[in-house]
Amino acid sequence: MTNLIAGSEYSFEVFAKNAVGTSAASLKHTITTNNGAPVAPVLKLDTVTHDKATFHWQDNHNGGSAITGYTIEWRRDGDVEVSSTNHGTNGNSKTLEGLL
Repeated sequence: MTNLIAGSEYSFEVFAKNAVGTSAASLKHTITTNNGAPVAPVLKLDTVTHDKATFHWQDNHNGGSAITGYTIEWRRDGDVEVSSTNHGTNGNSKTLEGLL
């Protein structure tokens, strides 16, 4: 099986088929895939001024383990230096000020 989602539960059954029909199902086998890194959040920009940006994000799949925080990175186009800040799990929005 491919394209399974990390940290998700799946059930499997097998049926036999022939020219006459289909068998009853095998015993069901349930598995939980190993946890993995979360899928990237979806970022949406709310407002922008000359020195401030407010945005929010929506989580995708957490990879089977609770999200413990977020790191927000930004840089002005053309700059090499990246700025960052950590954001806990209390809310999914952020306002960055002083973006001159």
